Amino acid sequence: MAGWISLHRSIWENWVWQDKPFSKGQAWIDILLMVNYERGKAYFRDAVYDVERGQKITSELKLADRWGWSRTKVRRFLNDLEMEQMLIVKRDNRKTVIEVANYSKYQDTNTTENTSENTTDDTADVQQKNINNNINKDNKLNKVNKNNIYSPIIDYLNLKCNTKYKTSSAKTKSLIDARIKEDFTLDDFKKVIDVKSAEWLNDEKMVKFLRPETLFSNKFESYLNQQQKGGETIGKYGNRIKFSVPKVEREDNGKSLDEEITELELI
Repeated sequence: MAGWISLHRSIWENWVWQDKPFSKGQAWIDILLMVNYERGKAYFRDAVYDVERGQKITSELKLADRWGWSRTKVRRFLNDLEMEQMLIVKRDNRKTVIEVANYSKYQDTNTTENTSENTTDDTADVQQKNINNNINKDNKLNKVNKNNIYSPIIDYLNLKCNTKYKTSSAKTKSLIDARIKEDFTLDDFKKVIDVKSAEWLNDEKMVKFLRPETLFSNKFESYLNQQQKGGETIGKYGNRIKFSVPKVEREDNGKSLDEEITELELI
């Protein structure tokens, strides 16, 4: 079934809509409802901003409160929508600007007057053909976007660990898909690769586990929350950061303790 429905913003006042936490689908519809339907201005945190059609000036904290989510979940959700090319997100230290990509696709349709005037079978056939074409384009775009997520992850793994894993592996794709369904992002995959490569890359016994089936398994979340110890990673501005973890012995109540001191060196 395909076609359009009209959804008035007064739905926000309905008790069903106000039930929290929001589902992801509900949050997406909420974004479509909240963005500007025409160009205008918005007052936010003691400043006035120009807002384009399809944009909304807000913050992750406001969205978290609105949807009944944590701020982390909001950021992951926005990142996922941006990865799927459904949103364009711009952040600074004062605000978050969200923009619905191809907003006209969700907003612009034939008016009721035009639809009532064009009631011939030919017109209906043309409209249905256009709808089908749009669905096919969306399906193709979604397929491309989904395929695009594998390359950055595997390329990063190969770069960090000097491996040659392929993005075409069905097993690797299934592992990545499983983690994405759990709301993990591209940055999360990179962090796990950073953490475990720093720990295992120079360990003859463990280096063999720097592989998708280990890194992206059910232990992914525990790896993500593990503190990085030793090795190298890439800094925000492209610097390579070398981690060293020397051990310092000291006397404490007659007992010798190992105290780890992490040093950062830009190289």
